[in-house]
Amino acid sequence: MSSYQAYGEPTLFEHEMSRIACLRGELDGTPWLAAEWRGFHPRVYGRGLTRDQASVARAALLDSVASLSADDLAAYTLELQMWVRNERAAAEAQLAADVAAAATSAEREAALAKLTAHDRQVLGLE
Repeated sequence: MSSYQAYGEPTLFEHEMSRIACLRGELDGTPWLAAEWRGFHPRVYGRGLTRDQASVARAALLDSVASLSADDLAAYTLELQMWVRNERAAAEAQLAADVAAAATSAEREAALAKLTAHDRQVLGLE
């Protein structure tokens, strides 16, 4: 994929944020246009949104869909259903990675606790 971006075309960040804005609008009952989905959403395109604002928007959308059951979600577009599925899978993967990191850290601390003062000095831990 080329990094070239034509003048006036939305950035990848604007694409992502436009999709979130469209999905948010869908939950609110507002239909969206194909151009808005492709990065030209009026609340996103050329607005200079920051990563912090993007995080807030993503979290708000996740909070909105968190209580939806699979049956409730089926009433919405396939785009929203796929976005929710992907976000939930990413959240589960992140949770598994966090649990694995915590377990590894606990094992490391237990192994270090078994070392004598001399072993710590030899290993350069003190």
